[in-house]
Amino acid sequence: MMGLHSGVDTSTVTMDGVVVVDLEYNRITTTEDIPPIPESEHSFLRGEILKLLQPNVVAIDYMKINLGSMGDYSLRTATKSWGQDHDFQLRLIFLRFFAQIMSGYRNFIDNALPTGFNAQAFLKKRSRATNQPVESMLMIMQFIETQGFLDYLERCNNAEEFTNNLLDKLQDATGRGQSPLAIFPSHVADPEIITIADSEIEGSEPGNRHCYKSFPANARTEEQEEKRKSILALVGGASKQVPSSPAVRISGGPKAESLSPRERAAERERMVLDIKVKLQGLWLRLLRLGATEDPLSSFEYGTILALIESDAEGIGGSGFVECIREHIHSGWQCRLTDEQFIAVKELLKTAITLASSRDDVSTIRDALEVSAEMYRKDPNNVQDYVQRHLLSLSVWEELRFWDGYFEYLMENCSNK
Repeated sequence: MMGLHSGVDTSTVTMDGVVVVDLEYNRITTTEDIPPIPESEHSFLRGEILKLLQPNVVAIDYMKINLGSMGDYSLRTATKSWGQDHDFQLRLIFLRFFAQIMSGYRNFIDNALPTGFNAQAFLKKRSRATNQPVESMLMIMQFIETQGFLDYLERCNNAEEFTNNLLDKLQDATGRGQSPLAIFPSHVADPEIITIADSEIEGSEPGNRHCYKSFPANARTEEQEEKRKSILALVGGASKQVPSSPAVRISGGPKAESLSPRERAAERERMVLDIKVKLQGLWLRLLRLGATEDPLSSFEYGTILALIESDAEGIGGSGFVECIREHIHSGWQCRLTDEQFIAVKELLKTAITLASSRDDVSTIRDALEVSAEMYRKDPNNVQDYVQRHLLSLSVWEELRFWDGYFEYLMENCSNK
């Protein structure tokens, strides 16, 4: 970046690949066309920056649309001068923008390729997700070909750099439905000491003041305490009769309501078995796709992904991993084509990420083990295993998982 005085005439200078920002006339000129930003991300970026720079304008527009439902707080934010918090918010906006643009990029990091990134597969996946043709993604095409992005991929292979990768942490947090601020360290505030007048306490002098770390609760009598415990016990006993998840409730009116807990459990077992049977058939058909068919665009891949993502209890994810395990035990050689490799890798990453969000250690453990069996041959005829491409997931940084996995291995060894 270079700053020039307004008196310098650059009209006769030939500049290639240079963007000139004229602050005096509020004008931007380029020596080549700048590809447009994809619409959804462009709207997000423009809206967030506008809210940061012109909060009053956004607040007024919001009030017009929502008939004054916004409070006065937003109108007062513009009175603050630009400070460190604004700098942080601006950086966070662009970080969120790139997290959206490059959503799922880790699934396509491939060190076997010269660039280390499978750009074509990434663009195909984005095309399906946004219903936009690949040809309309010129901006993303140019971005992933820049030296800056290639340098970023190299740093991702560095373990020390990877642990501080805010982009990956933000994408993981977004996938779990967390706030973007969750990726930053939070400072635990000291408890606020509240000083209040307490003139109702017997024996206290008028005007005497007492300090509390929280508002004091009235002491219960023994009779009140016994009554409270009996109510809690009654509620606790009733809650055990309620099904653990709405996903396994059986529709059907009065007949469903009359089912006993054992019948409900049997119905749920049949539902789980049905999902696993469907997954097994889809998995086998995915492996049998022809050489000219793209697994990522196939019905089988889309259905498996939907079963994994839509099931809150994790039956889809655990069932998919179990299908792979059974297929391996049946004598499968575990070799995948390049296209199958990318599809399986992405499905496993999704299953592991969702299992991590619900603390499903067994599914994560099984996925880790089956990923160490499946492989493809790289251009040098060297086996490249799926497990190596799962290292970017944050679950491997949790010591709790490895402690549990070690105990699992020790228990299996002692049982042999």
